[in-house]
Amino acid sequence: KVRYQQLHMEGKTDEARADLARLAIIRKQREDAAKKREEERKAAEEAKGSKS
Repeated sequence: KVRYQQLHMEGKTDEARADLARLAIIRKQREDAAKKREEERKAAEEAKGSKS
């Protein structure tokens, strides 16, 4: 059990690899969402600036 936990911490078990892959996907989605929000914010500022 201790050996498995150590391998898991090192990312060498199948479960650990799956967790790391899932986290990488989530991180990518969050980065994409942040970029989209930033672009929308800039577009809103430009629209607001051009109106006045």
